[in-house]
Amino acid sequence: MVSSSATSRCPSKACIEVARPAHGTIGVGDGKNADAGPVLDFAPGEWTAFLHTVRSK
Repeated sequence: MVSSSATSRCPSKACIEVARPAHGTIGVGDGKNADAGPVLDFAPGEWTAFLHTVRSK
């Protein structure tokens, strides 16, 4: 994922990386395998809906 993203410590090794690539979507991938693993791309509206759902649980 070529993008700007935040980094943090993840001692459990069960982390995700969230980034905003140049094409405007929000990319979500495996933080420990970011260069080779699969990436889910969300449109901005889909990402907002996803976060709303996760936060309401």
